[in-house]
Amino acid sequence: MKKSLVTLVKSFASIAMSIVLTASSLFIPSASADSSTGVGLSAHVLNAYYSGWSYVYGGSSEGAVDCSGLICTYNGVGGIRTSMLYSSPESGYICNGIPNIHGLGLYQPGHVGVYVGGGMAVDARSEYYGICYQSVYTKSWTSWFKVAGVNYPNTGWVKFQGDSYYYENGEYLASTSREIDGGYYTFDAYGRSDYSPDDSAYLATDYSSVNVSTNNSSSNTNDDSYSYSDYSYNNDSYNNDSYTDDSSSSTSSPKPTKSKYTTLYSGYMGADVKKLQTRLKNLGYFDTDVTDFYGSLTQTAVCEFQEAASLNITGVADEETLEAVYADDAPVLQFEDITLGDYTEDSLKAQQRLQELGYFYDDPTGYFGEVTAIAVSQFQSANGLYSTGVIDSLTYDLLFDESAISNPNEGNVSYGMKGDSVRAIQQRLIDLRYLVGTPTEEFDDDTLNALHSYQDTLGIEHTDYLTKEDINYLYSSSAPKSPDYNKLQMGYIGDDVKDIQIKLMALDMYDGLLNGLYDETTRLAVLSAQKKFGLEQTGIVDEYFMKTLETEQARMNISTSGESVVISETINAKVFEQAGYLNSESVILKDKNTQTAVKLAIIGLIISMMIVVVIMLNTTSKKNIRKKSAYPVYTQKYSKKREKVIRR
Repeated sequence: MKKSLVTLVKSFASIAMSIVLTASSLFIPSASADSSTGVGLSAHVLNAYYSGWSYVYGGSSEGAVDCSGLICTYNGVGGIRTSMLYSSPESGYICNGIPNIHGLGLYQPGHVGVYVGGGMAVDARSEYYGICYQSVYTKSWTSWFKVAGVNYPNTGWVKFQGDSYYYENGEYLASTSREIDGGYYTFDAYGRSDYSPDDSAYLATDYSSVNVSTNNSSSNTNDDSYSYSDYSYNNDSYNNDSYTDDSSSSTSSPKPTKSKYTTLYSGYMGADVKKLQTRLKNLGYFDTDVTDFYGSLTQTAVCEFQEAASLNITGVADEETLEAVYADDAPVLQFEDITLGDYTEDSLKAQQRLQELGYFYDDPTGYFGEVTAIAVSQFQSANGLYSTGVIDSLTYDLLFDESAISNPNEGNVSYGMKGDSVRAIQQRLIDLRYLVGTPTEEFDDDTLNALHSYQDTLGIEHTDYLTKEDINYLYSSSAPKSPDYNKLQMGYIGDDVKDIQIKLMALDMYDGLLNGLYDETTRLAVLSAQKKFGLEQTGIVDEYFMKTLETEQARMNISTSGESVVISETINAKVFEQAGYLNSESVILKDKNTQTAVKLAIIGLIISMMIVVVIMLNTTSKKNIRKKSAYPVYTQKYSKKREKVIRR
């Protein structure tokens, strides 16, 4: 009885807890301060990542959150937790690209995250993974959305992680330069400005509100001092930036031994990080812009240095590592760029990695050719680097980083590729007469020019690739032929070319093969005919040339229709037979001497056949005569023999 009562109490407690969790997952505080901005939300989720927050299902308090809880703990933004995407007034599909906006929400069925710019995202994933900070393309997000209750910049400056960004028409600028309020600024691929404006510039930023009404009434605000919400990490949770001891801290533990260097690690920000990056850059290990943030690139550089200095490879810049970094005899790494013509082990590794990421389709050999350079260029563009086609240390490091973005256009057939898919496209372009010659299986310059001509006919912009949809349309009957399809010229192949060769041969103007290939011999014959007919000598068969040719045939009473062709004795009829246009019986010779010779040959053949027939008849007749003469003798002998028998 007691056991049953305990079980019943546990059941009621379980049901009550389920109700509480369900209620807490449906609603969050609705009100948000004016300072709730996209960069503030981005910094909030990054702080959760670096602070080591835990994943707790249904959690929505600092330090313990689920995916939607991670968002709503920032000033209560997000709308209804179970439908943040539908609470948003503006959204789009990831397949169409992600806008350059800090703090966008990311959605896939049953899960949400936050886009923090630069191709990176943060999400509270699971109890196993916790809070994740990875490339936005490493997870199958389907949609982006503006988070309800968050204000996003329309135009103006914002500051994020110590860097300045300028928004224009609702997105921050990237890979460009601008003259703004009398100053000239350059923005890198991640949108970071080369230098910062005055503090007053941030306060003048125009924000657009995306607040929506919800069924919530409670509020949880966190009023920042500036409307641009320069949300920074709390470095108090890490080590002090100065090279001093912690003697001022109140603790009962013994006074620590004074350390010359402060240990630095992933997530740390401050002057010490900037100094470390500068030193590593001078040593050749850090090949990117110096900041004050210890991120994945800094960690990779530290690992490479530790390997070169024969230290434990941890990625953490501890006192031993920093001693070695700042030593006069610190090992220097001179990375040699991998360029066209190189044949190295690093080149082979790069090709293999590019193949894994879907940029390189050839067999990895280690030789850095044009195909490899194109693959590198595409990788750089997709990963926010300057597209140079050269593997420098930054490209090489990012190539092997777990955050490296796979080819977003994988499955397309693009310039530089090789293989059967390219061959098939080339053959189709040849059939439509945008491309001449034979397929080479390499998407080269000639194929690219043919593709551009095809796109001109369609009236669309030039690209250096074809998507799956483009390829399907190219193979369909709707694909337009070249405007010059009927203007036969060098390189064209087809029955219409063979027909021209026959017509010219009938006029004794062509003595080449009837192979249907518009080769040099055919072009010279066309030029000769154009000269004879008084036409412009272009070597191209157009509609006017065809009519002139047919008129000349009619004048000379020559027919090339059907399987009957009138030709001179100099033409080898076997060529026609091989071409499949006629057999030997359909050849009609017009030369009188030849006709006489043929007639005499036929008469001789007939006479010979008659002689053979006469001989055969004569032989048969003699045999019959012999048989008839032999029969009476046999009968007579038989009669006499019978008579003797009777007499006996």
